[in-house]
Amino acid sequence: LNLVFGAILGKNIPSAYKQCEKFVNSHKFIKEQLYGGGKQLILRHSLDTMVGNGFLCIGDAACQVVPTTGSGVGSGLYAADIAAKAIAGALNTGDFSIRSLWEYNYHYQIKRGAILASYDVFRLFVQGLSFKDIQSIFNSRLVKNSNFIALYSSNKAVYNIQQILESFSTFITNTELIPIGVQMVQAVRDTQKILKIYTDYPQEPDKEQFLKWQRQVQTIFSRYYPVLQE
Repeated sequence: LNLVFGAILGKNIPSAYKQCEKFVNSHKFIKEQLYGGGKQLILRHSLDTMVGNGFLCIGDAACQVVPTTGSGVGSGLYAADIAAKAIAGALNTGDFSIRSLWEYNYHYQIKRGAILASYDVFRLFVQGLSFKDIQSIFNSRLVKNSNFIALYSSNKAVYNIQQILESFSTFITNTELIPIGVQMVQAVRDTQKILKIYTDYPQEPDKEQFLKWQRQVQTIFSRYYPVLQE
């Protein structure tokens, strides 16, 4: 039996460890533990910058997990290929500064980082919906079941969020769906906006340009991420 539990940051929800402990204690069919262990898996867009002077991180350490699936092997390998080239360049020149390693940041963020960030916007939107709202979305055919499942189960890092909507006109003709429909359209548009922001990631480690880019990212995520609103 493999148990996976989650908790939303900033919400009044017990930790994943406490949830697991309660589940095990309340189900008598769970007997002796043969093996135990686990780790924290952070579901979010990749870190804004993944390099420092003499430092570079990839994989879970850089939050390169696909936000909609929790899978990170593909992203880690993709990042490792880019990182290896940056490290090789640094070894050849003897320069291990942020400026020397920044190309890893740039090449990752404008492609894989951009797509994962767009997924994260939509994940946070769905995560913030009530169960009733989610039921209404599917019952009304506002969203295609097959496309939604593909988005949340596929490990292919491609931007396909816009394709999940069955028809923008569905909620216009159903007054009960107008509020949630408007929110969903805004969320899809924000996934496109964040994609564009990431493709404009600073090519050089200019502090002013980086902070400007970072503020644009936070503006989008602050609409969905409770911690940024506090």
